[in-house]
Amino acid sequence: MIKQILMNGLGLIALTMALSAQDQTGSAEFGTMPQPLSFLVDTEGMEPNVVMSLAWASYERGDLGAALQYAQRVNHTMGNTSSDASYLIGLVMMHEGLHTLAERSFLKALKYAYTNEERADYSMSLAKLYFLMTEYEAMKQRLHDVVFPYHAGDDAAMYQATLTQQWIQARSILQREGLDRVIQMYRWQGLHHVDAVELLALHAYTQDSYEQYAVAVELFLYSAVIQVGVLIEQMMLYDPQYRFHSLEELLQLARLYPEMQEYVERGNIYRTLFLLASSLYAYEQSDVSRIIWNGLRLQSGSSPWLRRASFRFFNPGQDDLHAEIDIMITTIR
Repeated sequence: MIKQILMNGLGLIALTMALSAQDQTGSAEFGTMPQPLSFLVDTEGMEPNVVMSLAWASYERGDLGAALQYAQRVNHTMGNTSSDASYLIGLVMMHEGLHTLAERSFLKALKYAYTNEERADYSMSLAKLYFLMTEYEAMKQRLHDVVFPYHAGDDAAMYQATLTQQWIQARSILQREGLDRVIQMYRWQGLHHVDAVELLALHAYTQDSYEQYAVAVELFLYSAVIQVGVLIEQMMLYDPQYRFHSLEELLQLARLYPEMQEYVERGNIYRTLFLLASSLYAYEQSDVSRIIWNGLRLQSGSSPWLRRASFRFFNPGQDDLHAEIDIMITTIR
């Protein structure tokens, strides 16, 4: 009897110690810390930016263990104030399924970020993490932070209110006068991650409500105008006298210049226009959506979005776009 009690007591002590160790290492999330796949360079005396270049090189070639150790060395050297190191550590943790540790690292990276571009990168990765954690409201907030970047003082609220009002006005113009007129009237630019807009749009679309379909239209329209604006700027470099008249004409002219053609063929403009048309159809603006689908199907090229537009033009219907969120999430670092 006494022996059994002692055995049970020792078992409880061992269990307590195991749980304590588990909490300290973060393995309670059932993830494991990656080990280096290659020999680590002796970084003693190196500048932190040099060590970070080793960390990123390791990450890009898939050696997450080496990337993690190099980044941790930088954090140790800089007193845990390196946004770049914390960000890379967060990426490794997210890849390994250690979501709580990844979130902690991403938030630390945001705390020490210097530029809006850095904040956008870190917020996009946080949005991906929250999607993986099925925390969709948190994901939406991080995407919102990218679309409405930080502005000092009280300008942030004014900027957001002004831009949101422009979206509503642009949607109204689109319904009355068409896409070309919207492009003539608005020149939105400077957004670091257009995908943040489109993920918010897809999230709105999948809520399956009339009001949210309107939001999806506004966001996809915003993204489309930004991307068309890039083409217009490129066209004006080749022809300073160029003035936008129609998207059809601009896409035809883009074929004359390799850089512009590559932007169209390899970029997301066809995808954005297709999703804009799909949102318009769901928003009960089928005439406008069919005009956009028709314009896409008449384009030459091998893009799958052109084929989808051709199918939808002849077979109008509402698209299920849930899978598009999954696909787009995978493209985020």
